[in-house]
Amino acid sequence: MREYIADKLNDSREYRNISLKHCFGNPDLDYRVTRNVFAQKKFGFAEENDSLNYLVVAHAAKIGSENLISMNKAAKQQNIPIMHVLYKGRNSHFFRWDKAIFKPSRMAYSEEDKKAMVNTNKMERYLSLFTGNKVVYFSQYHLLLQVIKFKDVVSDYSESNKVPEKLREELKEYENLQAKIAEVVMETSRFTLKRATKYSIVDYRMPAKLVDLDLDRICSLLSQEEKALKDDHELAAELGERIVMMWDGMESKVNKAIASKMIGTKSQ
Repeated sequence: MREYIADKLNDSREYRNISLKHCFGNPDLDYRVTRNVFAQKKFGFAEENDSLNYLVVAHAAKIGSENLISMNKAAKQQNIPIMHVLYKGRNSHFFRWDKAIFKPSRMAYSEEDKKAMVNTNKMERYLSLFTGNKVVYFSQYHLLLQVIKFKDVVSDYSESNKVPEKLREELKEYENLQAKIAEVVMETSRFTLKRATKYSIVDYRMPAKLVDLDLDRICSLLSQEEKALKDDHELAAELGERIVMMWDGMESKVNKAIASKMIGTKSQ
């Protein structure tokens, strides 16, 4: 998982000095030092007033919420945006199937919803608070990142005679906290890191599909190139080179064809 993330950041051509198991010399940032993936963003790719240093923590196991909070605070204090990625695969601590789908309290749900139910842990629920209810997983089976959002499961024992009435509310509260319906909102094997949320204790990042961003960037550069052609031919030439470089780096044949047509039209 760590190597995968490092390779994909390198493939984006936006980062340099990518290192695994990066040690910051800070006990909070180094709490899971073997899971750290550090990268520096190249000049010209960082967002305005943004940091050039980034940290992705590839979690293969749970950590305590206090450690997670301390890690986020330490990253924020050092002006390092952070993203947490959770391992999703066989024997994983995360994204575990909810065996309670067979309980009487789930009778109102469709089979499709039941198949999507997972039993979340405290770490997953904590991370969802800082990302607008979106958690990033590395899928071992598909070899890509998945962004998943959760919907609460509402337990209903009103039709059940198997659970004593005095226990229904207690069980309902517990199940509503743990059980969630998972929905994949994004999958990508080619990504960069984009600001998601910025709270007092964390500057959080999420993966952004490069194939979605390439055309936006090319359109912006084409617009700049068109203006520069009137006054600064050297800048226009530099922008043209960047456009072609981005086009060459595209994996999507559809986007490449569109970008090629755009560049050809502008160069006429």
